[in-house]
Parts: sequence; C-alpha cells; structure tokens
Amino acid sequence: HYIASAFVPGKTLEAVIDGGPMLPREAAELARKLAEALAYAHRQGVIHRDVKPANVMLREDGEPLLMDFGLAARADEDSKLTVAGQIMGTPAYCAPEQWRGHATAASDQYSLGCLLFELLTGQTPFAGGSPAHLMVLHETQPPPSPRQFRAEVPRDLEAICLKCLEKEPARRDADCPALAHDLRRRVVGAPG
Repeated sequence: HYIASAFVPGKTLEAVIDGGPMLPREAAELARKLAEALAYAHRQGVIHRDVKPANVMLREDGEPLLMDFGLAARADEDSKLTVAGQIMGTPAYCAPEQWRGHATAASDQYSLGCLLFELLTGQTPFAGGSPAHLMVLHETQPPPSPRQFRAEVPRDLEAICLKCLEKEPARRDADCPALAHDLRRRVVGAPG
C-alpha cells in the first residue's frame, strides 16, 4: 500500500508570511482564490476543517493550492465530524462552532477569515496561551480590527475579513462563492 501525491514546487503560505503581512490587494486576491477552492470542496460535500497557512502551497507561478485534507470530512456526516471537547483543526484558526464539535462549510469560511487577518496584519486574530484559552477567545471576544494593526488596510477589506470572523455562522457570507464574489469586487474595485 502506498499514497501517491503530486510534487508541487513552491513554498507554503506559512513560509511566505513569516516575512510579514502582504499588501492588502495581494491578500484579498489570495483569499479569493482560496474561497473558490473551498467552494469547490464544499460542492463536493467536503469540509476541510484545517484551513491555515501551512496547508496552502504557493506554486512557483504564485498560484495557491489548498492541500492537506487529512482532517476533512463529508458534510453529510455532520454528527460524526467532531466530538465536543476534541479539537479537530488548528486552534488559532478554529471557528467557535468547531470548538463545540460542529464543523460546517461556514467553519471553513471562519478559518479563511483568520488566515486573511494574518495575511493583512502578520498575526492571527487570537493568539497565545493554551488551546482552552484560545477557545474562550474565539467564542467570547470580538476579533480586533485589522486596521488596529495596519492602518493602510482598506475599510471594505477589513469589513469582509470581520464578516468572516462573525461568531454566529449565519452572520457570515451565505457561502464561499459569496465570499469570493465580495473579495473579487474588492480586488477589481467594482461596485455591487
């Protein structure tokens, strides 16, 4: 038995952002492409559950590749996705509902919001301490404004990021295609 995987020349997004935040336009474009990748996975009935910079490979041509679906689960097996108290994912990127054992496509959107926040500011919205401490922060504290750390982040991009980080899934975009649409409008500067 063996697993065959494609070799992808490039580097992880984690290695890229170790050098600091990205330009807002580049961050928005990268997040848009990842939202489209998640939308594709969700249409196939797959929830990633571990969206983070280490699970994004930037190919040599700069295109992102969402990888490591090792914690992914079928959306139709919701009751078996996680067990309350058992963390499935990386604590700094887990949605509040994921901490409670209920991961959905909206949870991936929250994780992508954490990643976008990090692309814009160089840090995750919540950091430090134990996984239990992070859980409390994700569940109870409003995320800080990206502009608090970097004033040049455009207000509309900040609003998109903070919408991803809403505590209640129903307050986030309807789905990842809607998020990708918002980010596309932001990148090209088109109204509506």
